[in-house]
Amino acid sequence: MKLPNTLQLGCNYKALEANWAADATYFKSIGLTNIRPHLNSIPDNFTPPGSLSGTGYEYWRRCATFFARQGFWVSWGPSSPSGQSGLNLTEDTWQAFRLNVLADATYMQAQGIALGCYELGNEQEAHVDGVTLTQAQFIAHTATLATEVKAIYTLSPIGYSMYDTGGTTHDNWIANGMGGLDFLGLHPYSNIQQGGRGITDGGYPAIIKMMKAFGADKLWISEFGLEASDTNLNLFSRQFQTNSMRYYWNYMRALGFTRAQIYMFVGWLNGNNAFACRYTDGSYVPYWDVCVRDGGRRANITF
Repeated sequence: MKLPNTLQLGCNYKALEANWAADATYFKSIGLTNIRPHLNSIPDNFTPPGSLSGTGYEYWRRCATFFARQGFWVSWGPSSPSGQSGLNLTEDTWQAFRLNVLADATYMQAQGIALGCYELGNEQEAHVDGVTLTQAQFIAHTATLATEVKAIYTLSPIGYSMYDTGGTTHDNWIANGMGGLDFLGLHPYSNIQQGGRGITDGGYPAIIKMMKAFGADKLWISEFGLEASDTNLNLFSRQFQTNSMRYYWNYMRALGFTRAQIYMFVGWLNGNNAFACRYTDGSYVPYWDVCVRDGGRRANITF
């Protein structure tokens, strides 16, 4: 499995079901092709507002299925064990998570749901307890789980979205190898400051190392943005946001990335927060406008 040679852009997605059809139409009109619905923990009994039935996991799986059947390249899968917070991913909780993933993969195969990428978790390196389960052991487990899932679910490539906890995760993935994984997703946030850009030429040396180790056809940006904290981006001027995103994405593109998800279209279940690309009143965060709005003429992000 390889990523495409042409640039594809999408968004992480957390809108209510009532919005899905209209958003799918809008995304198609601007040339946006990738959707990563909220990656829920598994199992999860949370029922989002506006859903008619089922648990939270079933709700977001239904969202993934909807956009996949609309023709989008959809990334979907279990995020983490239910209730995970802090450093509490142990060997026992990992094994329980593994069994849930295999059960979910069996369901997806039986239902014939084909995706752009089936993900085996999201940023779980940040939660290992370091005693019963180290970061290196977790990475080895995930690479092996990918092979197990492939024996069950054959309709889509298999991926994982990583987080560079402690500045060691990239090196650990390079040392271990990807195993059965087809893709690794990276999350290079910029963390802009009013006085200047958050990245410079030559930044992200670890990502450059990943490119050399695995190649651009095995890596994609499953989250990126101008800020990774709760800073409200609207505090910055429109011109500053616009210039920062141009600089930031052109840098990432120069490294060879061909697929990326900006974070996110609207906030959690139609709420407004610092990561929303569009707010509930219909207004857009400037850097989203720079990337893909204007009737699709900027969908290839050429400046």
